[in-house]
Amino acid sequence: LAPEPKLLVLDEPLSALDVSVQAQVLRMLANLHQETGLSYLVITHDFAVVQDICQRVVVLDAGQVVEAGLVSDVLHHSANPRTQALLDNVLPLPFI
Repeated sequence: LAPEPKLLVLDEPLSALDVSVQAQVLRMLANLHQETGLSYLVITHDFAVVQDICQRVVVLDAGQVVEAGLVSDVLHHSANPRTQALLDNVLPLPFI
């Protein structure tokens, strides 16, 4: 972060972390965004992460975009089977 990037790519940033460490990382990412304006491109299968730190989402299936939009719209009004399958596996994140 020393060169002060505008965008940070996060590929499955919480996948191998304990739940308590996940919460700490999410809190740190939120603080960095608020303090520096840093944006994130998050690659994940975990919609709990998406709903916690993302504003927009693009859902891919076999490399093709099947749905895109504001997180709240996609999470609450999706009719796409791939998106629904991902949403069915959402576990709530601990309060941060």
